[in-house]
Amino acid sequence: MKLYFAYIVSLLVGVQAFAFGPMDARKMYFEGWEGSCGATMLVDTLQQNEIKDDPVMMAYKGAALTTLANCKDTPFSKLSVFNKGKDLLETAIGMDAESVEARFLRYTVQTNIPGILNYNNLEEDKHFIMERLTLPQSPVDAELKSIIATYMLEHGDLSDAEISELKNVMAKK
Repeated sequence: MKLYFAYIVSLLVGVQAFAFGPMDARKMYFEGWEGSCGATMLVDTLQQNEIKDDPVMMAYKGAALTTLANCKDTPFSKLSVFNKGKDLLETAIGMDAESVEARFLRYTVQTNIPGILNYNNLEEDKHFIMERLTLPQSPVDAELKSIIATYMLEHGDLSDAEISELKNVMAKK
């Protein structure tokens, strides 16, 4: 009986040890993937995990889905997949409008899409993100701060003051 109990406990501990969380999704999303369809692995992993109550995980799935539009052949299928990802992103942000990570994911999507898709919250998100990054007690962990600052310096439409603020954020990490 003790052996059976120990076996069950080890299985439960093993399952928890391999739980896929926000840090794992972050790593997969930001460390990149090869080719335009590389986000498939992240989307597939997130499909297998319960994310409906986790706005950050939902935002990662939405952001990854938007990139999969590039893998589709027809304009209709591209738009359909893109809109599914966009809807997930917006749902995640609606669940937690204060999530810097979810807002940043939307920012990364919007800096990489054509204007014709009419999906643009860039200025709003940039302001929100910059404000949260520079708070003395910032709600953003050091790793995410670095990712955000690096991305925004490379891809953002920033003023000289914003560039200076981001460089200060990076210097403090």
